[in-house]
Amino acid sequence: MKKITSFQLCIMLLMSACTHVSNPQENVQAKIDSMVNARVDSLFNKLKMQNDSIINAKANTKAQEIISGKKM
Repeated sequence: MKKITSFQLCIMLLMSACTHVSNPQENVQAKIDSMVNARVDSLFNKLKMQNDSIINAKANTKAQEIISGKKM
């Protein structure tokens, strides 16, 4: 396998960066995608925290019932 030197890697990266011409519509779509992804992540984390809270509350209740000797 041929080894790539860091100099060759830098040249390849510079060439690939220079060949991409951005389209204004692509930039707008990328911004929209970014905002949507941020919103989805925010809602996902909020719902996950709520779900975890419910699960923890039920687990604590069950643990207290077991400690106190009550059976379900």
